[in-house]
Amino acid sequence: MDRIKKLCFDAAKIELKGIRFYENLSEITSDEGGRLFFRNLALDEKEHYEVFKMIYLEHCSGECQFPTMKNLGNGIGSIFDFDIKGGELNEKSDILDALNIGINAEKKSLEFYGKALKNESEGKVRNILMKIISEEEKHLSILQNEIEAITETGNFQNAEVV
Repeated sequence: MDRIKKLCFDAAKIELKGIRFYENLSEITSDEGGRLFFRNLALDEKEHYEVFKMIYLEHCSGECQFPTMKNLGNGIGSIFDFDIKGGELNEKSDILDALNIGINAEKKSLEFYGKALKNESEGKVRNILMKIISEEEKHLSILQNEIEAITETGNFQNAEVV
Protein backbone atom coordinates (compact mmCIF):
# COMPACT_ATOMS: atom_id res chain seq x y z
CA MET A 1 0.00 0.00 0.00
CA ASP A 2 1.48 3.33 -0.94
CA ARG A 3 2.20 6.03 1.63
CA ILE A 4 -0.85 8.23 0.97
CA LYS A 5 -3.27 5.31 0.88
CA LYS A 6 -1.86 4.03 4.18
CA LEU A 7 -2.19 7.47 5.78
CA CYS A 8 -5.80 7.76 4.61
CA PHE A 9 -6.59 4.19 5.68
CA ASP A 10 -5.22 4.77 9.20
CA ALA A 11 -6.81 8.23 9.48
CA ALA A 12 -10.18 6.80 8.43
CA LYS A 13 -9.99 4.25 11.24
CA ILE A 14 -9.32 7.04 13.75
CA GLU A 15 -12.23 9.09 12.41
CA LEU A 16 -14.59 6.09 12.46
CA LYS A 17 -13.71 5.44 16.10
CA GLY A 18 -14.32 9.13 16.78
CA ILE A 19 -17.72 8.94 15.11
CA ARG A 20 -18.66 5.89 17.16
CA PHE A 21 -17.32 7.47 20.37
CA TYR A 22 -19.26 10.73 20.00
CA GLU A 23 -22.43 9.02 18.71
CA ASN A 24 -22.37 6.68 21.70
CA LEU A 25 -21.96 9.61 24.05
CA SER A 26 -24.85 11.43 22.37
CA GLU A 27 -27.06 8.39 22.95
CA ILE A 28 -26.17 7.84 26.60
CA THR A 29 -26.14 11.38 27.95
CA SER A 30 -29.28 12.55 29.70
CA ASP A 31 -28.51 16.22 28.92
CA GLU A 32 -30.19 17.49 25.72
CA GLY A 33 -27.45 20.07 25.14
CA GLY A 34 -24.91 17.29 25.60
CA ARG A 35 -26.68 15.13 23.03
CA LEU A 36 -26.50 17.91 20.46
CA PHE A 37 -22.90 18.69 21.42
CA PHE A 38 -21.74 15.10 20.91
CA ARG A 39 -23.79 14.64 17.71
CA ASN A 40 -22.13 17.71 16.21
CA LEU A 41 -18.67 16.37 17.07
CA ALA A 42 -19.64 13.07 15.41
CA LEU A 43 -20.71 14.96 12.27
CA ASP A 44 -17.34 16.71 12.14
CA GLU A 45 -15.58 13.36 12.39
CA LYS A 46 -17.79 12.03 9.55
CA GLU A 47 -16.66 14.91 7.36
CA HIS A 48 -13.02 14.08 8.13
CA TYR A 49 -13.66 10.42 7.30
CA GLU A 50 -15.17 11.35 3.93
CA VAL A 51 -12.17 13.54 3.07
CA PHE A 52 -9.75 10.69 3.74
CA LYS A 53 -11.97 8.26 1.83
CA MET A 54 -11.98 10.56 -1.20
CA ILE A 55 -8.17 10.87 -1.20
CA TYR A 56 -7.77 7.12 -0.71
CA LEU A 57 -10.03 6.35 -3.66
CA GLU A 58 -8.17 8.86 -5.84
CA HIS A 59 -5.00 6.82 -5.21
CA CYS A 60 -6.67 3.46 -5.70
CA SER A 61 -6.57 1.34 -8.79
CA GLY A 62 -8.61 -1.80 -9.04
CA GLU A 63 -10.30 -3.23 -5.99
CA CYS A 64 -9.76 -1.24 -2.81
CA GLN A 65 -10.69 -2.14 0.75
CA PHE A 66 -11.43 0.96 2.87
CA PRO A 67 -12.38 0.96 6.54
CA THR A 68 -16.08 1.14 7.37
CA MET A 69 -17.97 0.74 10.62
CA LYS A 70 -18.68 -2.87 9.60
CA ASN A 71 -15.06 -3.87 9.04
CA LEU A 72 -13.47 -1.62 11.65
CA GLY A 73 -11.20 -3.67 13.84
CA ASN A 74 -8.80 -2.72 16.58
CA GLY A 75 -5.43 -1.09 16.22
CA ILE A 76 -4.64 2.51 15.45
CA GLY A 77 -8.26 3.58 15.81
CA SER A 78 -8.24 2.63 19.50
CA ILE A 79 -7.52 6.29 20.23
CA PHE A 80 -11.26 6.70 20.91
CA ASP A 81 -11.90 3.53 22.91
CA PHE A 82 -13.76 4.20 26.14
CA ASP A 83 -15.74 2.70 28.97
CA ILE A 84 -18.38 4.64 30.88
CA LYS A 85 -19.43 3.15 34.21
CA GLY A 86 -23.13 2.39 34.37
CA GLY A 87 -23.62 2.72 30.61
CA GLU A 88 -25.14 6.19 30.71
CA LEU A 89 -24.03 9.75 31.21
CA ASN A 90 -26.35 11.34 33.70
CA GLU A 91 -24.08 12.49 36.47
CA LYS A 92 -21.64 15.37 36.31
CA SER A 93 -18.70 13.08 37.09
CA ASP A 94 -19.61 10.73 34.21
CA ILE A 95 -19.88 13.62 31.77
CA LEU A 96 -16.55 15.03 32.92
CA ASP A 97 -14.97 11.58 32.52
CA ALA A 98 -16.32 11.33 28.97
CA LEU A 99 -15.10 14.82 28.10
CA ASN A 100 -11.65 13.97 29.46
CA ILE A 101 -11.57 10.82 27.34
CA GLY A 102 -12.49 12.98 24.35
CA ILE A 103 -9.71 15.44 25.20
CA ASN A 104 -7.13 12.67 25.42
CA ALA A 105 -8.37 11.16 22.16
CA GLU A 106 -8.22 14.51 20.37
CA LYS A 107 -4.66 15.02 21.65
CA LYS A 108 -3.65 11.60 20.30
CA SER A 109 -5.34 12.39 16.99
CA LEU A 110 -3.40 15.64 16.82
CA GLU A 111 -0.16 13.74 17.44
CA PHE A 112 -1.00 11.31 14.64
CA TYR A 113 -1.90 14.06 12.16
CA GLY A 114 1.06 16.22 13.19
CA LYS A 115 3.46 13.35 12.55
CA ALA A 116 1.77 12.61 9.24
CA LEU A 117 2.09 16.27 8.23
CA LYS A 118 5.82 16.28 8.98
CA ASN A 119 6.28 13.24 6.74
CA GLU A 120 4.03 14.41 3.90
CA SER A 121 5.35 16.16 0.81
CA GLU A 122 2.30 16.22 -1.48
CA GLY A 123 0.73 19.69 -1.37
CA LYS A 124 -2.92 18.62 -1.53
CA VAL A 125 -2.52 16.08 1.27
CA ARG A 126 -0.52 18.57 3.39
CA ASN A 127 -3.30 21.15 3.00
CA ILE A 128 -5.94 18.63 4.03
CA LEU A 129 -3.89 17.53 7.04
CA MET A 130 -3.45 21.16 8.12
CA LYS A 131 -7.22 21.69 7.85
CA ILE A 132 -7.97 18.53 9.85
CA ILE A 133 -5.39 19.52 12.48
CA SER A 134 -7.05 22.93 12.79
CA GLU A 135 -10.47 21.32 13.25
CA GLU A 136 -9.16 18.80 15.78
CA GLU A 137 -7.55 21.67 17.71
CA LYS A 138 -10.99 23.33 17.80
CA HIS A 139 -12.51 20.09 19.11
CA LEU A 140 -9.88 19.98 21.84
CA SER A 141 -10.58 23.58 22.83
CA ILE A 142 -14.34 23.04 22.79
CA LEU A 143 -14.05 19.93 24.96
CA GLN A 144 -11.82 21.78 27.42
CA ASN A 145 -14.30 24.68 27.55
CA GLU A 146 -17.16 22.28 28.23
CA ILE A 147 -15.30 20.84 31.21
CA GLU A 148 -14.98 24.34 32.63
CA ALA A 149 -18.66 25.09 31.98
CA ILE A 150 -19.92 21.84 33.48
CA THR A 151 -17.63 22.20 36.48
CA GLU A 152 -18.97 25.70 37.11
CA THR A 153 -22.65 25.36 36.11
CA GLY A 154 -23.40 21.66 35.74
CA ASN A 155 -24.65 22.27 32.17
CA PHE A 156 -23.25 22.15 28.66
CA GLN A 157 -22.61 25.65 27.32
CA ASN A 158 -21.77 25.03 23.70
CA ALA A 159 -24.09 22.62 21.94
CA GLU A 160 -22.86 23.80 18.55
CA VAL A 161 -19.50 22.63 17.29
CA VAL A 162 -17.82 24.43 14.41
